[in-house]
Amino acid sequence: MGSDVAEKRPRVLYIGRLSEEKGVDVLLKGWPSVSAAYPGARLDIYGSGSASDSLVELAASLNLRNVSFFGRYEVNSLERILSDASLTVHPSRWAENSPYTVRESLQHGVPVVVSDRGGLPEMVEPGTGRVYGDDSPDLLASAILQTLEENAARSQRFWSALESRVVSDDHHYGGLMDLYGLAMGGVAQSSPSA
Repeated sequence: MGSDVAEKRPRVLYIGRLSEEKGVDVLLKGWPSVSAAYPGARLDIYGSGSASDSLVELAASLNLRNVSFFGRYEVNSLERILSDASLTVHPSRWAENSPYTVRESLQHGVPVVVSDRGGLPEMVEPGTGRVYGDDSPDLLASAILQTLEENAARSQRFWSALESRVVSDDHHYGGLMDLYGLAMGGVAQSSPSA
């Protein structure tokens, strides 16, 4: 594994609601593989919800090391929470649109690992994180390990990859107009009209 990451003792985060559809149980079940590769790795879980107690019990039943539950967080504390994160994980089982915590992670230079549900895959470009599928703890662990190996948090290559995915209003508008044109049986225009 990457010596820089191993020396830093990577800090992996989940930030969000703790409920079944968020898939945090998949993250906990995959964590032993991450911990085996990076014995000093920490998994910090921020949030609360209907599954809080069952997730704490699951972590205990799996004898997970270096897993901490911090409970509810305030939005104004995200900068502090993300300041030394190696990556954030968003293992949702349902069709998320554009989660605030994914955007915040990316804006703070923190790579993301997301499930293949809803709009999550559209938020990740090569160099900014990974997409995994199938509610599989093994696939999630593999995506986390690959992302840790890249050691991209707050690096110039991360910022360059993120910059390449930024979409301007004009570009977004042009894309929408192309889609509308195609849907109406017309031809894509590729640029916004004035």
